[in-house]
Amino acid sequence: MIMVKCTHSLRGRGEIRLFPIKKIGVIALACAVACGGLSAGASAAQVSASPEERLMGQIRTITGAEALSAPQSAAVRSDGTIIVSDTENHVIKQIRDGKALVLAGASLDYVKSVNGLPQGAWLDGGGETAFFHDPAGLAVDNRDNVYVADAGNHAIRRIDKEGNVTTVAGKPELGFADGSAEEARFYYPTDVAVTETGVIYVADTLNHVIRRIDATGKVTTIGSVPERAALWDDGVAVMAGGYVNGSFSEAEFNEPAGLAIDDKGNLYVSDSGNNAIRYIDFGNNTVTTAAGLSPEEADLEHELYAGPGYSDGSAGQAKFNAPRGLEWSDAYGLVIADSGNNAVRLLKDGEVSTLAGSWNGIGGNQDGIESEALFEAPADAVQLASGELLIADAGNDSLREWESYSLPEGFRADRTVQLDWNGKLIGAEEAGLLIKHGKTLIPADKLSELLGHEIAGDAGGMAPLRAVAEAQGQHIRWLADEKLIVAREKAGNTDSAASVELAAERTFTIDSLTGVAQVTQGGLLKQDAYVGMELGPGDRIETGGFSSAVLSAEDTGDIITIGEHSVMEVVSLHEADGARLTKLELVTGSAFYDVTDLSDSKDKFEVKAGETVNSVRGTHFVQSINPITGIFNQSVFSGVVSVLPAPHSGAGGAQATDGVHTIYPSQQISLDSRGEQDEPLIKTVNLDELVKLAGPEVIKKIIENKQQIDQENDEQLGRLQGGGLPELGGSLDLATQAEFEKYKQNVLNSLPGLLRQSVENGLLTEEEALQIINEVNQGITSTDRKYDLDREVPPLDPNAGVNPAEQPKRAAVEEKQRQLEEMRKNAEKEKNEKLEQNNVSLIEQMRRQMEALQAANQRLLEEKKKQAADKLLDQLDDLQKGRLADMMDKSERELKEREAEQARRIAAEAARNNPPSSGGYIPPAPGPTVEVEYSDDFRADADAGSNHFVSYGFKTTGLHMDTDVKVGITVKKDGETAGNVVVFREGEGEMAPTEGKFIFAPSEGSYKLSDLTSKDQNPVAFYIQFMEPGQYEMTFELLKVTESGLVSVGQQTRTITVSPSYSVSVAYDSGVFFIDSSAAGSPDGLSVDYQIQITGSSVSGKVFDVGVAGTESTITKETDADGKMNLAGSDLAELPDLSVGHHIVLSLSEGQYFVNGNYTIYVNMVEAGTDRLLGSSQYMFDINAS
Repeated sequence: MIMVKCTHSLRGRGEIRLFPIKKIGVIALACAVACGGLSAGASAAQVSASPEERLMGQIRTITGAEALSAPQSAAVRSDGTIIVSDTENHVIKQIRDGKALVLAGASLDYVKSVNGLPQGAWLDGGGETAFFHDPAGLAVDNRDNVYVADAGNHAIRRIDKEGNVTTVAGKPELGFADGSAEEARFYYPTDVAVTETGVIYVADTLNHVIRRIDATGKVTTIGSVPERAALWDDGVAVMAGGYVNGSFSEAEFNEPAGLAIDDKGNLYVSDSGNNAIRYIDFGNNTVTTAAGLSPEEADLEHELYAGPGYSDGSAGQAKFNAPRGLEWSDAYGLVIADSGNNAVRLLKDGEVSTLAGSWNGIGGNQDGIESEALFEAPADAVQLASGELLIADAGNDSLREWESYSLPEGFRADRTVQLDWNGKLIGAEEAGLLIKHGKTLIPADKLSELLGHEIAGDAGGMAPLRAVAEAQGQHIRWLADEKLIVAREKAGNTDSAASVELAAERTFTIDSLTGVAQVTQGGLLKQDAYVGMELGPGDRIETGGFSSAVLSAEDTGDIITIGEHSVMEVVSLHEADGARLTKLELVTGSAFYDVTDLSDSKDKFEVKAGETVNSVRGTHFVQSINPITGIFNQSVFSGVVSVLPAPHSGAGGAQATDGVHTIYPSQQISLDSRGEQDEPLIKTVNLDELVKLAGPEVIKKIIENKQQIDQENDEQLGRLQGGGLPELGGSLDLATQAEFEKYKQNVLNSLPGLLRQSVENGLLTEEEALQIINEVNQGITSTDRKYDLDREVPPLDPNAGVNPAEQPKRAAVEEKQRQLEEMRKNAEKEKNEKLEQNNVSLIEQMRRQMEALQAANQRLLEEKKKQAADKLLDQLDDLQKGRLADMMDKSERELKEREAEQARRIAAEAARNNPPSSGGYIPPAPGPTVEVEYSDDFRADADAGSNHFVSYGFKTTGLHMDTDVKVGITVKKDGETAGNVVVFREGEGEMAPTEGKFIFAPSEGSYKLSDLTSKDQNPVAFYIQFMEPGQYEMTFELLKVTESGLVSVGQQTRTITVSPSYSVSVAYDSGVFFIDSSAAGSPDGLSVDYQIQITGSSVSGKVFDVGVAGTESTITKETDADGKMNLAGSDLAELPDLSVGHHIVLSLSEGQYFVNGNYTIYVNMVEAGTDRLLGSSQYMFDINAS
């Protein structure tokens, strides 16, 4: 029995005693005698399902999501007041009597950002007027001052006992500098720790070092700022952390994110990017690894972060996943918030164990005992005066408390077997316990009394304690040293998170982007998003104005379109026990989901949004959160969505929900995302409201999915009409055929109505709508199902599918929500007006300050980006350097193009909303616009001499779809028309240019503009061969056919980077090898060598005559002991230039042969005198001579 003593009292119950769950062994034998049920094997497997031991205890939620937003840290003042960093609300709160009140920070009373989230800023002053920006780690000194790692302001702040906020060191200008408090610069510090003497240590996260602030405010550094560059994405380099142990001047960290001072005054560091716990020994001035990956195991090379893992055991064997906050405790050792593994871990006496949370890395939100409690990205832990632990559960927006198991009142160790039934101590005689054949039996009437309902016993009136109690929702444990059977109530089903199998991580891919978006990927570094980037668990994507992103999961086919001003987090993307789990959170904004049918699958798809958890079995639905009112809306267009209001703190902190609501096609559910609405509103989808709240890209994606949505709805309506939908009920009442027909019309008219509403509201121009109609209608065969702007669409019937008896109740809920929305709008308006009236100079000053700082920080980040690119290029050879430089150029062009498009859209919107006053002058209508969209198969990089596929489509405004058009393609290199290209269409011969321009048209006449809108299926797609490497400019020109000839109405240019290409092949026949190689676009005079190896039986000492095909001169080469030989190109006098092609013959010399067996020849073509690989080939052959 392990017993750990602590000086803290435990609610009057005496010392803390930590009770671990024992491994099967000697203890299991005792348990089999006392409790029964382990002898059968199945129960034994259950107890040993995980190889780790877990301390006994339970988790409960003390402050829920309605009070906090992504809390990153907690601390405790001497009077027991809990301080918490309410990070995404940009304030510091204090918890008293279970309620969260603002201690310091004015963001919640300030103007919100355009996406509806609170804004951070920087301002010292009283608690009610000061501002923070992403406040993270907290620490309390012995005078009850609270120190704040104000991450977004790149500064360390202090809150005194009166609530006044001052800046200790740093300012909102990121950088790295030691010196005085005013001179020092930080880069996103995320944690602080303070000693008894007032020394402050800082985890300077994105500078990858630890900082020290002495009592005078002087800032110094522990560790060396790494000079390492890593790839953020293909072609995008960033400055990254490192991993080196050693002296203070040598050591390197990778995004250190948590600190804790131990009982020796030394410092533990959560080295998040290296998935390790580091130890700073001030006596020896050294940094070492305390647990997790070693520097050799991390093997960073060009990777940003070390690989994650999840395993307990010795410190050297344990693995972590983005560990964050730390807490030192005499009782527990080092407490670790293992954020990426959704668990709280312990490091004590050289061993790592899991205290609570997921067994396999999959998170959740559930209170309960140690084996059932679930977290979502826990960020910090702190020990309370009672000795218990408080956990900042960031992903669940809550504070959770861990309470260790305590022996029940009245327990005496000198007694016989006793029963602890949920805190009530019952002696063996009182309980009537009987041990028989290795099982513990209890009178059925006694067990019935304990459970609160009748249990049948055997003929003797007895029942097996373990089997019955566990079947009735009790958790049974045996404490051998205390001879105590412990029964505790289970919390419920932990589902996939209870799986013992370590979950494999999955990914989403960014398929397309418009405008600008940023991603926080894996760690704490936020960078621009790029097409092709992969997002995994814990990643976050944010879109700007007039911007969108489309994500796809290749393994499931799920597609998510994220609208403008939106924030989405990938909570979980895992696979365990053959089931794939997808959990997302829409923090703000809008998104459209196209989810694969899961009706007959173990897979699960969940989205948390607006205080709801939405379980999906395959459907098309859209979500939006009103940035002003906070009202969450979800509209379903096909399939079924089960909506569960997110758990919130009930009486006494208990977790409570408001029941599950089922939403069907053409229905929407609305409720308050801020937790103030008692009951959700379920009604027919409001198309006008949807168009106003969801971004244009989201609406377009819904409309474009008509064919699939119609098909799913036809199947579902068929089941409904036949009464075959077992889940039907609640929000949909179809008691009569007439009601069914009304509901069916709503379903069929939803998409045509949405299209028409989008045009009427100005979200789509008529030209844009016609372009979508043309593309979608091509895949629809039924005329009455095709989109048609000229066809009248009846409004949706608000009473379809609604039980008449429920209509008054629904009307009351709708009116209550309307009043809440109106109140929120007025309150926001009044707040803004009051701010402008009373603090106009302060607000204007803060706005200017924030804009200036953002501009300065952006310049610094651009410098860092260039520095990273230069460093990464310096580490590569010439060929790799050229390829990476090309990828960097491509990524930069992609970003600039998207930024330019966003700026164009912003300017157009401003002009539309604020037309100039012209004194009656009506300006001419704007001319047509032309934008070229490229298919995913059309890459911006190519190999010389290869067929490069070019597919594209035209997106236009101001042109009718029936316009007669042709297409002109111009290809230039170095500003001149490229003559070294070959252009042809599939199945046709080479095209000839006309005055340097390739004209694409049908064999007779011209195309209609409607023929050329699809980027993937377009008659003007073609192939092109670039014969030389370099950069080419390909211009796509839309030509209108007029009576006077072709008139250009718009064009767009794309840069194609062409690299040299090399090929080599090898074959064998009757003792002769044939090596053929060639190059396209290779540098003049390039010489190559051939590295050859033959594997198989008896390959050493083989002698070959080597020559060039068609010539007579040969040389002799012999294989070494490993079957290898090197053939220098310079050895073959008659070898032509590689651009012509090499044809080399290797013949076994006279008397040489291969014995019977299986062989393989490997050929590497390398640049002469180097190991730079240009091409390789292999050939397997058998010798079976009779």
